[in-house]
Amino acid sequence: MGCPRIFFVVADGQGELYLDGNNKIRVRGATDSTGLARCRYEMPLYSHRNQGKKKIDDDFVDALRGLMSTFGVAAGALTEQEQVAAETPDRYTYEALLARSPHQHGLTPELEMTYRFQQAQAKQRAEAKTQALATFDEFNQIVSQDYIDADAMEMLG
Repeated sequence: MGCPRIFFVVADGQGELYLDGNNKIRVRGATDSTGLARCRYEMPLYSHRNQGKKKIDDDFVDALRGLMSTFGVAAGALTEQEQVAAETPDRYTYEALLARSPHQHGLTPELEMTYRFQQAQAKQRAEAKTQALATFDEFNQIVSQDYIDADAMEMLG
């Protein structure tokens, strides 16, 4: 959602913002390793499609990719409430129904029933997406896990 996953901290005087002669914001360049000069040189040039002779000047990026694959932050699993909210159609969210309600606070009985019904439907859809078939090794550790829909679960049994 646009949130940075990594920040590069450099020495003072390297990477600071300033206004140039045309009053445009610019970034002061790096002068040495404390300003991550190699990083700043490689990042704009990097492409994951580069191969063979074109695959030069990417040492820093390759090392960084390795670090991020090991130590990078990944999104956690959604909570049940978040899954239900994601499965609820926009027009049936509480806020959308509240906007259609003639009352200043709260929903009419009809809109309340609509909301509860849509929440129950969304919960069923969310639960159907979380059912999985898992394969275990001899130490009872999950080797693979495939999520399947409700129709496939009914066929299995």
